[in-house]
Amino acid sequence: SRLLRFAGISEEEMSERVRDLLDSPDPTVSPLVGPGEVGRGEVRLRLTTRSPTRMEAEEKIGPVAQEIFSRLREYRL
Repeated sequence: SRLLRFAGISEEEMSERVRDLLDSPDPTVSPLVGPGEVGRGEVRLRLTTRSPTRMEAEEKIGPVAQEIFSRLREYRL
């Protein structure tokens, strides 16, 4: 799993920007909400996959993480 952290965006807005990726079967992309006011707290996305090795897992997660960062770059922590 890899945890991506963002701030200054609501969970709803973040989900809209990455909606197509939330339906991905592998790796899975799951929003997690942190503490703070709605839209001002930390919002996290967890990317999860199963692979025999860490390197194979990174090969699956890496491109999806990069796509998410490109869509949400201004909110990245």
